[in-house]
Amino acid sequence: MKIATWNVNSVRARCERVYQWLKQQRPDILCLQETKCVDGAFPNREFELLGYKSVFYGQKSYNGVAILSPHPIEDVFYGFVNEDPSADPGEDEQARLIAATIQGVRVVSAYVPNGTRVGSANFDYKLDWMDRLRDAYLAEHFDPGDDLILCGDFNVAPTDEDVWAPDLWSNSIICHDDVRSRFERILDFGFTETFRSLHP
Repeated sequence: MKIATWNVNSVRARCERVYQWLKQQRPDILCLQETKCVDGAFPNREFELLGYKSVFYGQKSYNGVAILSPHPIEDVFYGFVNEDPSADPGEDEQARLIAATIQGVRVVSAYVPNGTRVGSANFDYKLDWMDRLRDAYLAEHFDPGDDLILCGDFNVAPTDEDVWAPDLWSNSIICHDDVRSRFERILDFGFTETFRSLHP
């Protein structure tokens, strides 16, 4: 199974790029983050021309996640508590998480908040969101041995090797110890970090 994840930073602005990439690479699953559009504007018809079905959870101008596959997409779950996708997410339930089952595998596409600035309300929201992902969503819906794939933009540099100038990035919103420790707790649920397992 070929699986990819992509922070697309506006799926409508980059629709042609995504279309061409799908045409060339033909993944079994593509998870998108930061789609930046309401569900009614998601370009699913364009992807259907290539044989890709889409499920998506969006909001105007910000956030948004999606999963695409040429295989049947089943049991779709929106947000942490299965929000109605036709309702505009409120302040406390931003469109940052979608899950579905594809060929027997549970796939989650997540867009972790950026955090803006250490010490800000947005940074606290990021930490709380990561805690909620680990302690509420994952712990309540899955077991560590499940066939589960968590893809996404985590807005974390897990180690100093992940940034070009560690001294400049030290204690930033992606390198802060509080963010890194939460990322580690998410991994410790039972995940293998696939990129680092292949490219240590």
